[in-house]
Amino acid sequence: MMQAYKTTSLLRTGVSMGVFDALAGGPATAEAVADRLGCAPRGMRILLNALAAVGLTEERDGRYTLPPGADDLLVAGGPGYLGDMVKVMSSDWEWDALKRLDDAVRRGGTVLEVHAETPGYQYWEDFAAYAVAVARPTAGVVADALK
Repeated sequence: MMQAYKTTSLLRTGVSMGVFDALAGGPATAEAVADRLGCAPRGMRILLNALAAVGLTEERDGRYTLPPGADDLLVAGGPGYLGDMVKVMSSDWEWDALKRLDDAVRRGGTVLEVHAETPGYQYWEDFAAYAVAVARPTAGVVADALK
């Protein structure tokens, strides 16, 4: 449990940098992915190896690929794409709030100046824009029930 945030951070980084999209075309070296994404080859190799360690990429002979099913879930435009939910579920809003959870428990409520009840809270706009992936299955069940 103490390391779960690291896996979340790897997923968040892979999605936000477009790593999964870059690997959608097939096997690629860390250097090729770094070149496509405009970043340092060493940093990309470290990221790709870390993603492989948690099963989000696969590595063979210095070439990285997506594991089975990842193209549907992690490549933008895939039929079950969940990458946008990373922008909500592991947003800076979430990370910042959770860093102060002990303070919030002691106080009995938020300790953040800007929070979920603040008018115009940006998180809700992000939620509305990116929560489609989570809402779609539930909407399908409700639609079927109403037929």
